[in-house]
Amino acid sequence: LEFATASEPFPTLRVSAAMVSGLTLRFKMKEKLSAGDAVYRLVDSALDAELQAKAAELPDVPVAMFAELRAGEPSRLTLICRGIAVTAEGAEVQEASGRPLSEEDAARSLCRTGGSGHSVESFELSLGPDCFLPVSALNALRREALASLDEALLARPADESSAEPETPAERGENGELQIAVSTPEQWKTVLEGPLEPDVLLPKLSLCDVPETEELFRRTAEKGIRVIPFLPPVSRTRTLALEKARMEKWAARGVDAFEANHFGQLERVKEGGFTLRTGTDLGVMNSRSARFLQEAGAESFALSLELERKETDRLTGLRGATLTVYTLVPLMVTEQCFFRSAKGCRPSPEGHLTPLTDRLGAELLAQSDCEACRNTLYDAQPLYYGYRAWKGVNERLSFTLEDAARTAEVLRRAAARDELPGSRKYKK
Repeated sequence: LEFATASEPFPTLRVSAAMVSGLTLRFKMKEKLSAGDAVYRLVDSALDAELQAKAAELPDVPVAMFAELRAGEPSRLTLICRGIAVTAEGAEVQEASGRPLSEEDAARSLCRTGGSGHSVESFELSLGPDCFLPVSALNALRREALASLDEALLARPADESSAEPETPAERGENGELQIAVSTPEQWKTVLEGPLEPDVLLPKLSLCDVPETEELFRRTAEKGIRVIPFLPPVSRTRTLALEKARMEKWAARGVDAFEANHFGQLERVKEGGFTLRTGTDLGVMNSRSARFLQEAGAESFALSLELERKETDRLTGLRGATLTVYTLVPLMVTEQCFFRSAKGCRPSPEGHLTPLTDRLGAELLAQSDCEACRNTLYDAQPLYYGYRAWKGVNERLSFTLEDAARTAEVLRRAAARDELPGSRKYKK
């Protein structure tokens, strides 16, 4: 659109759907206008007709749809398009008092994208038993999701396309299930649990544990890929030990490692291993994702500090990994809380020290006596729930959990149940 006052023209303005509310157009201008000034919209009828004709010839933009309808929960519809993912929440799904909602009925309403400029490339539905949602609510959910997607596409900076990773997730491609373990007990529980991961990520130091040989063999027999994760901090005195442990894993047939700080990127690649990156190198935006992709990372974990709407924008990128369960590490420190309270008593397993901050929040300090450092965790776990979304890697990370707690988390994740006492990504 071009605007002008009666006296002089103003620059061309780009108008997006987000600027329009009903029949009111809202925008900001650098030039000063006073009440009563005459403003004219310049219209070129011939140009408008030409643009409309060209627009009608443009193909619809394909969109991947993922819907979740479960009684007692808000209806959810996720759209993925051109590396951007948005999720809309609608009316609460009801329990059916008569005929429940069928997959065909839901698909018929949610896939009606005619006139929106989008076409449905793939559709996946997670439909709970005995659910009901009126057609009007399904239509409203679809409209809200499409509007949010258009707004997100228009809001992307003009140079964002060049910063976007060049390999978005293939539509309909199954994402990995990754499970990270820090103890032999957790590893054994995963192998016996209801979820079979595509990738199991053991702590680097587990190569020195006697049980590992048998656990590694059982994991390989199940066709599960083993990719050890490296520590979040490396010191000069520990580099030789880290290298020796990588060689031990390589001798078992491991061909990839997960790096957790920038110094490890070249070390992994120089060793001839495939590179992955973990949550300590958590991706915050598409530019950092592109950097890691160009560094050779075949997958990268999203930052645990992102809010839900921010993770939704990134989970459509190839290799993006969303952590759906973990105890969030708040700090790594060389101050030993156990030593301060009881004196230095080195232990191969380390010491677990419960703490309470000034606001009454419970914390857990785990000491790593080998490296002489502590990691401080939030005692309330982050839990998003395993959903088996296509095109998105999902990760459960176990750190301080015993076998019973590990089994409980796996059981609830497999059933897509809530986990009492957990927190979710912020909206």
